[in-house]
Amino acid sequence: MKRFKVYGFFIILLGTILSIIVTGCRSTENGITVIVVRNNYHGYYSEHKVDLVAKEYLRAVSIRAEDDVEEYTYKSELTDKKIAAFHRAVKKYGMLSWDEEYVSPTGSFHSYSWTIIIHYSDSTEKRSFGAYDNYPDSWDDMYEAFFELTGDFVLTEKRPKS
Repeated sequence: MKRFKVYGFFIILLGTILSIIVTGCRSTENGITVIVVRNNYHGYYSEHKVDLVAKEYLRAVSIRAEDDVEEYTYKSELTDKKIAAFHRAVKKYGMLSWDEEYVSPTGSFHSYSWTIIIHYSDSTEKRSFGAYDNYPDSWDDMYEAFFELTGDFVLTEKRPKS
């Protein structure tokens, strides 16, 4: 009888370990799976896709604003160490708390606008948008965090100096 209890225990333990492994492969810290960043300049844009599950960074550049992205170019593999550091930056700088819009019609016009779409493991998403030189307070910190993660200028611009 003890043998069956031991086998039963190991079967339950193995099932638990396998479910943790499978769940862990489909989501990341904070539930973020993919971040898409679109930078718009005079009707043309670059789009950057940071896939934290597949651990890859892709981008599409010089696309007309009215066109949808059909094909990304693979840029680099994301390491576990860089992804962990990025998650710490997201938490530290409050990127998940950024407002939906950073637009002030009274501000000076600037030809640059940006959109960030954060996709979560539960199929929800969060969007932030900015134009007219309006950015979240932690923009420059996340500019650096994206660069450290991808080796590329995902956010494209730092905040203008006042």
